Amino acid sequence: MALGSCVFVLLLLAASAAAGTLFLVGGELADNNTAIYGGMLEAAGGDSADVAVITSASDDGCCDPDSSWALYSKIFLSYKPRSVVWIPIDVNHTQNNHNPEVIANLTRASLFFFSGGDQERILISFLLAEHTDSPALAAIRQRFAQPNVVIAGTSAGTACQTAKVMFMDGESY
Repeated sequence: MALGSCVFVLLLLAASAAAGTLFLVGGELADNNTAIYGGMLEAAGGDSADVAVITSASDDGCCDPDSSWALYSKIFLSYKPRSVVWIPIDVNHTQNNHNPEVIANLTRASLFFFSGGDQERILISFLLAEHTDSPALAAIRQRFAQPNVVIAGTSAGTACQTAKVMFMDGESY
């Protein structure tokens, strides 16, 4: 419990320069970690939070995006936010970066949760061929510039949050 509290405080301090708040968890976030999940939701508006679950890092060999969504929707719904939606963007569904319904869900979200898996899959899912932001990623960035918006992730969902330096196959993104 003390370690979780220290991580929570450090994450809030690290994000103080931006309007939004970052919750970056190293991995193996337990389903019953109320300090972290509760903290995320409280920072995003508590029972008025709109949660967007992004499972694009999930790998078909382990936990595919659908099963990751099933897990995280159950966890977040147990905290009774206003809404929990799945953002169906992954390496096999990059066309959803342009889907008006998906963009609308991103524009409403106050908590963006990136699941674990392979961070390369997140890059491939959200960046356009010329390594520029897709409309979906642009919507996330615009929301994060506002107060009371949280970006959270575990494992790969944390690794993809770097400002400029992320390497894939020896190339910087």
